[in-house]
Amino acid sequence: MSAIEGNAGAGGVAMALAADHVMVRDGSVLNMHYKNLGLYGSEYWTYSLPKRVGSDMAKQLTETCPPLIGQQALQIGLSDLSIQNKEVFLDKVHEEV
Repeated sequence: MSAIEGNAGAGGVAMALAADHVMVRDGSVLNMHYKNLGLYGSEYWTYSLPKRVGSDMAKQLTETCPPLIGQQALQIGLSDLSIQNKEVFLDKVHEEV
């Protein structure tokens, strides 16, 4: 289980996707922004990202680098759960662990 409470970019997002279950607080901003930084970065995403969101969406995310909030991550399959309220999110994380 991986829980993203704050913002995550590049390898932080890729690392979270390595887990079987991904939870994101809806106030978090996720960004696969290697390309915008002129970096090649972690290649962890090449396996885990397409597996979660499909090849077309993985390419779109890594080419256009849009920032995503938790609810958007949930809608495209990047996460399994998105919770807005911080206290409820933390309770759910502790429940899962």
